[in-house]
Amino acid sequence: MVIFSMKSEIRSRVLDERDILSEDEIKGMSELIISNFKEEFSLEDYQTICVYVSKGSELFTHNLINYLLKSKIVLVPYVENILKVSRINDFSELEKGKYDILEPKDKVEYQNQIDLVIVPGVAFDEQGNRLGYGKGFYDNFLKDYKGTKVALAYERQIVKTIPIEEHDIKMNYIITERRVIKCNQ
Repeated sequence: MVIFSMKSEIRSRVLDERDILSEDEIKGMSELIISNFKEEFSLEDYQTICVYVSKGSELFTHNLINYLLKSKIVLVPYVENILKVSRINDFSELEKGKYDILEPKDKVEYQNQIDLVIVPGVAFDEQGNRLGYGKGFYDNFLKDYKGTKVALAYERQIVKTIPIEEHDIKMNYIITERRVIKCNQ
């Protein structure tokens, strides 16, 4: 119960800090973070990339998705009791779904290899620990995943320590507007 309450406190504090960002701040920092992502990763090494569709004050991923669609197999998550992913070929193939998040209109679960997953989150620490929204969708989705896990986050989402539990999945990289954190695995 102590870990749950610590996680809830961190989640609430970081979301409050994130939610005060203006639309211009979100777009400006998102561009910097995505630029840092492109510099860090030679996308030639990754053919199939799963990326979440941002909502609200999250890092704006719509431009990244459109950029990746030009040369990659792009997968977008959706929820049917558990998180699954489906391929899209164009941003127009998305519609509002569960939790008011854009997801594929035609949900055909992708079951082949995924080279890189861009993971959303509320808060992260420098060891790669991630605090999500509390539903466990991504921890469950990533539990057997052996590929590269990347979090794109604002610097204000980096905290000293995230309390972890056995089921929590660590990131390989966390990329902010200021730096790239290579996490020890």
